[in-house]
Amino acid sequence: TVAGGMARFINHSCSPNCRAQLVSGSGPEGRGAKVVIFAQQDIPAGAELTYDYKLSSGLMFNPGEVPMCIEDVEQRMRADGLTVTRCCCGAPACRKLL
Repeated sequence: TVAGGMARFINHSCSPNCRAQLVSGSGPEGRGAKVVIFAQQDIPAGAELTYDYKLSSGLMFNPGEVPMCIEDVEQRMRADGLTVTRCCCGAPACRKLL
């Protein structure tokens, strides 16, 4: 990749050490807004930086709904025309999908 900011090198994790936050811009109609990455904890030198991409978080569980198995989630996403991407972060609480 030759375009984009340095955040393109930060991987996803379901248990991240960073968080992404939208910071509003000062231009017309909010233009100039940026996504800024913040550490959620002290991160040792040389440690991998990760944040939660949250691409499927709204599809996984609804309030009062019994959590679905990964195959049901994938089926729902495909039915909605969404791309299914499996998560390989290895975190103990991994959601299994990005």
